Amino acid sequence: MDTSGLANPAMRYRNTRGSVGVPGGRGVAADESSQLTPAAAFDDDDLTDDLTHTPATDNTHGDHDDDGNDSGNLSNDEDDENAEFDGTLIDKSERDRWSAPRKVINEAMIRKAVVDELATHYDDPDDIPKPEEIQLEEVTTLVLSFMSIDRINNLVGFENLIKLQLDNNCITKIENLDHLVNLEWLDLSFNMITVIEGLDNLTKLTDLSLYSNRIERIGNGLNNLVNLECLSLGHNLLSDTSELAVLRRFKRLRMITLKENQFPADEEYRNLALAHATELRYIDYEPVDAAKASEAKKMEINIEYEKREESEQKALEAMKAQLEERKRMQEAGLEPLLDLGARLVEKDELHARLIDDPAYREAWDQYMIKFESVVAEERKQFYKRYLIRKAAEATFQNALKKVIDGKEEELMNLIETFNHRYKLSIRSRQPEVIEACMQSVTELSDSLLELETLSLKQARKLMEEYMESCRKESQDWTQTLNALSRRLVDLDAEFTAQIRRQITAATSAAEGEEDAGDEKEGDAADAIEPNVVDSMDGSKRRQRPDAATMADNNAGLNMGLQGERESYTTLVTNAHDAHIMVIDRTEGILSDGEASRHAAQMEQLVRREQTRRRQRVMEIYTLCERYMTSLAKELEAAKAERSASATSGALAEPSTR
Repeated sequence: MDTSGLANPAMRYRNTRGSVGVPGGRGVAADESSQLTPAAAFDDDDLTDDLTHTPATDNTHGDHDDDGNDSGNLSNDEDDENAEFDGTLIDKSERDRWSAPRKVINEAMIRKAVVDELATHYDDPDDIPKPEEIQLEEVTTLVLSFMSIDRINNLVGFENLIKLQLDNNCITKIENLDHLVNLEWLDLSFNMITVIEGLDNLTKLTDLSLYSNRIERIGNGLNNLVNLECLSLGHNLLSDTSELAVLRRFKRLRMITLKENQFPADEEYRNLALAHATELRYIDYEPVDAAKASEAKKMEINIEYEKREESEQKALEAMKAQLEERKRMQEAGLEPLLDLGARLVEKDELHARLIDDPAYREAWDQYMIKFESVVAEERKQFYKRYLIRKAAEATFQNALKKVIDGKEEELMNLIETFNHRYKLSIRSRQPEVIEACMQSVTELSDSLLELETLSLKQARKLMEEYMESCRKESQDWTQTLNALSRRLVDLDAEFTAQIRRQITAATSAAEGEEDAGDEKEGDAADAIEPNVVDSMDGSKRRQRPDAATMADNNAGLNMGLQGERESYTTLVTNAHDAHIMVIDRTEGILSDGEASRHAAQMEQLVRREQTRRRQRVMEIYTLCERYMTSLAKELEAAKAERSASATSGALAEPSTR
């Protein structure tokens, strides 16, 4: 049997002999339905059927009689070596396979297949696990070849599968494999599959065989299988060699089978395959010739694809860089600076009118280059300052932690010293000693609070120094932002002045040409008038050029500006005002954001320190109260013991006498 020539990886299965009983099984409880075990993945309807079944609605493979056998479409004449199926000649062995009763994948079939596979790895037949001992959820290799299966189903719960063989069956559609994300080896050869689909989630596949099916197009069904090393598409109905470009996705592809398709010429598809899959070592079971591979890489189509891929890679890298830049700017609160240039024209009527004019377009492009250069330069500086501030904040936090941790150690030493005295006083059972210890609790409380107060003072000093540095940094940041705004406004003023000069020159030239045109028009009319006559036969009359036509032909300047100097001057002024408004608004957003960030940071520091302070004082009071409560109980018990001892001694004295 030819299973596409792919190298079979070693069969893998964990020996689970001794694990009696399969979890789940038929009849899963309602509350377990969301976590079906492999044994419970089979439909009850499938389990109640026999191993064979007759498709109720799909009559693609021939009519079925009451016994579940095919009849009608395929000839039963044993002497006929070939038959026709859907217009395609098939040999007798394939016809027999298609005329066999169809089967459905079920638990019994799977258990038997696993045992049969395991039998090849055991020397002693007695060591082979029984079908009922197989832990289905641990199966990694499943061979269901030559089973007359016509549909892929009932594999839910087999997510550990690494190898799956479904070759030499009656499957027409690739389906229900999305959950088998660990598959590395899939054999669907010798079926009746027509479309490559349902493989998008199987990104770990390295070996895939679709040999001898009815596939007409590669399509997009293989696009996600970037780890493929071996691919078999031979003996199908492929005819479009341009689809072989998909092989460029498979950088690790070493072996491919494409023979016995409907490509125009064997040499053409082989050369294209070598051009697109540059790491191929075998094609159609034959080693790749190094000279042919080298020539294929020089093919024009390969060079074109390489240029296209290089361009796409650059575009992808540029997009990735833009996304990373936007992420950094968002982190630093500088996102409004990213699209500032584009926002300038949102309400710019002048730009909308003149953007197609070459002179205006050139002036605008030069302005944008300068504008974006200034913004990008300042954006980098702002981000550097942001990183410096983050480093300063980290330094402050470390210093604050060091102060708090130092006082924490002193505090714990005081508590441990007192705790030792507390235990000694309890053991003494002497009321006087316990009372003295109770007085020491107050001293402990005072000492702990004093330490906490000292810690608070040191922390507050650090915070004040840090806040002052942040305040100065915020002021410098605001001044830098103001300077940026002024630079941008100056740039816009230069651009506005340039456009004003262009409009003035264009309208002046147009008006001058119009006056000159009127004078020439009179002279031309006098010269032309004798020659302008109406033809008696109705032929066309020579037309005198009008002033507007002459002005248009002679102007050659900014379009649409003749006689509209005042209107366009107003538009220029409005555009400049709109640009300044956008710049000012951006500055306001950034300034407000900086102020809010600074205020929020300071508030967070103060609140966090206050919370820590309150929590620590509460802990001190709670600890001392617990000591006092415990000592009070012990004091009462000690006094009771002393009283009982005194009473006992008094009663014993008369008897002694």
